Amino acid sequence: MDKKKVVAPLVCHGHSRPVVDLSYSPITPDGFFLISASKDSTPMLRNGETGDWIGTFEGHKGAVWSCCLDKHAIRAASASADFSAKLWDALTGDVLHSFDHKHIVRACSFSEDMQLLLTGGFEKILRIFDLNRPDASPREIDSSPGSVRTVAWLHSDQTILSSSGDAGGLRLWDVRSGKIVQILETKFPVTSAEVSQDGRYITTADGSSVKFWDANHFGLVKSYDLPCKVESASLEPKFGNRFIAGGEDMWVHVFDFHTGEEIGCNKGHHGPVHCLRFSPGGESYASGSEDGTIRIWQLGPLGQNEDNSTANGSKDGVGEVTQKIDELAVSEAKKTEETQVDGVEEKVFANEIKLKLLRVGDNYVHRLIQSKTDGKLVELNHHCNHDNDGCCSCECGTDPGFSETILNSKVEAIVNEYNELLTSQLEDQKMYFESLLQEVEEEVLRRLLRKLYQNPRLMKLKVRLDKCIEEKKFLDDINDNLTRNKEIWEAKILEIEEREKRALKMKDEKMLELEEQIGTLMASIET
Repeated sequence: MDKKKVVAPLVCHGHSRPVVDLSYSPITPDGFFLISASKDSTPMLRNGETGDWIGTFEGHKGAVWSCCLDKHAIRAASASADFSAKLWDALTGDVLHSFDHKHIVRACSFSEDMQLLLTGGFEKILRIFDLNRPDASPREIDSSPGSVRTVAWLHSDQTILSSSGDAGGLRLWDVRSGKIVQILETKFPVTSAEVSQDGRYITTADGSSVKFWDANHFGLVKSYDLPCKVESASLEPKFGNRFIAGGEDMWVHVFDFHTGEEIGCNKGHHGPVHCLRFSPGGESYASGSEDGTIRIWQLGPLGQNEDNSTANGSKDGVGEVTQKIDELAVSEAKKTEETQVDGVEEKVFANEIKLKLLRVGDNYVHRLIQSKTDGKLVELNHHCNHDNDGCCSCECGTDPGFSETILNSKVEAIVNEYNELLTSQLEDQKMYFESLLQEVEEEVLRRLLRKLYQNPRLMKLKVRLDKCIEEKKFLDDINDNLTRNKEIWEAKILEIEEREKRALKMKDEKMLELEEQIGTLMASIET
């Protein structure tokens, strides 16, 4: 793949735990906005174009799995592991209403007319809430084969689509009858489902494949297999000629919609990519990762390859070194791809790359004292030059002591400046090569994952492992809730005990007072 230097992405920090969902608003008179869901329990609202933080929605007590904005970006919704979905005022950040559930809520979506909110989760029930009557009981559709992973509206709010975390396929429901009208079959559970902006296509990600379906006739239009597990995919909304996909290899890939050819690869995340979404105008796209960051990438012109492998590591003056290293990495990658890859070979490949990378950049830090004529390394000249008539190149004067003092001060200043420059260049070089070594390690990991996914048995074990991990996280959330409830009840029990002690004390005091009165009365009677 040809290399193309691109602008580094906008990196949005703020979340303390993995980012698991992203959603753009349509373009409004005030621009467009991006909302993010994270396991840190605080959805965040940002300017969709610049990534600037606008506000944080505070109120959930568990991981937030899904979030969305209405088409005017006035209200927001979120689905959480604290057994609730919340409706927010996107202008003030206030909670407008909290919709209680009996289990973890994984997905939520506004209807096109903004009158309804659709939710789904571990209860295996789809719920439709009337936002004009938020206190009213929701309409329930309970024929889901497993826990609900994703939900969306289709056909002007006449159809609902949902996927399950326990079974493959995408199910389409008729809103009026509450019945399934179509099942779009997939081999693995659908982890991402998106309806295109023009309503023509449904984009899904399952296992290691990305599929595009006709949203009106429900036929499979395109299907592309990727070399690693894909967690999310999104179709470019304006022209529909490109799509993005990301997953466990930590990269954001750009593909040609018509051919499936990879035309770009953006590197920068330090963990699996959980969610991807194009901006409403298609000029950029956002990615959310296990590393807790959101990155907003600009989309380059079609026909030009995008690669951000040097966007964050390249410095002025190292273009030649960068080019050599890129060529070396590509050539080594091609060599290893021609042979069977196993654990030992991967380790050897990584070590060879490391050694060669260090050799390539060996002389870079000495570029400040290279000869301009032949490029050889030369010693820094720190002697004063004199001709037969005396000093000609420095202001030595006639006093040898004065001349030596000036010479030493100049040499010391030059040496100090050189040492500072050398130190800064060494630091830059260190960071640059560390980034290259990280890319090599990611490449090794990606190949191992590719080999893993080529084995059906290992793939099944991986699916079961993912399910176990998800169940463990669910149990951890329940444990946290129980722990918090335990502390609350312990405090209440202590309060009740204190109250009973005070009541018993008052009772004893009254009994003593009554006994004294009775004794006085008996004495008076005897008298």
